[in-house]
Order: sequence, then C-alpha cells, then structure tokens
Amino acid sequence: MNYTIEDLEKAMLLALDPLRTERGGPAATLGSYGGWFEKNRANSGEAAPAMPAVLIEYLGADYATAGAPHFLRSLRFAVLCASADLRSGESRRREAYDLLERTKKLLNHSDLGLAMAPLEIERESGVDTIGTLAVYRGEYLASFIEDAEQY
Repeated sequence: MNYTIEDLEKAMLLALDPLRTERGGPAATLGSYGGWFEKNRANSGEAAPAMPAVLIEYLGADYATAGAPHFLRSLRFAVLCASADLRSGESRRREAYDLLERTKKLLNHSDLGLAMAPLEIERESGVDTIGTLAVYRGEYLASFIEDAEQY
C-alpha cells in the first residue's frame, strides 16, 4: 500500500487527538509544523501557535529495494513539543517533557491503523529555548512497502 507524507501526518495527528485541550489533554495546538520557531527568531511578526503545542514536521525519507516493483520507504517525522509556561524555565521544560512522554505513549509501536510497520521512536532531543519558549522533539520512523506500479 502506498501512502503520502500527508496521509501519515494526518494519521499521526489523529493518534495524538487525545492530547487536545478539547479532549481533556494539555495541548492547546495540535497540527502541522510550518516553521514558526525559525520565523520567530527572525522576528517575522507571525502569530505564535497557542501553547502548549504539539506539531508534526516531516524530516525526509530513505528508500531500499524490496524486489521490483516494490521498495521499502522509511519516512522520518519529528513531533515538536513546545511550552511557553510563564512561571519559570523549569516549568516550561517539565511541561514539554510531559508532552514528549504523552506523545511517545500514543505513537511508539503504533501502526496508526495503516498497513505499515509500527512507528518507532529513534531519538528525543532539545530543539531550542527561545526566551519564554521551550521546544523538544521526538523523532519517529514510519516504514512500509511501496509499489512503484501504483503511481
């Protein structure tokens, strides 16, 4: 079965839906990452997403042959967890760490309801602390066999 980047991102966002504040979770924003943090550093004036935020970013893909016309497509996604808690730097970090743990529980080893290998977390890391903002990310690998004849 072939999936697009958008298919996988939508499936990840659906799996993360319990984190929305409307569902009783901590995330005021759940969505696709559009480069806001980098733009903010450049003082673009673009409005920030409501915090805390969980944002999906596509990082790229690798391909390996799996017997023509099939190949193994392995896509990497980052789940950015951002906090702007105004109490302190420590509370911002703790809120972001909590989001990292919650996203991991929802995504790691999940096939997202798709015909693919379960997602695998590859690493977690700090992205940045920008003034009153703390951003950390978990990187996930999504793999499936793709059929080149279906294009």
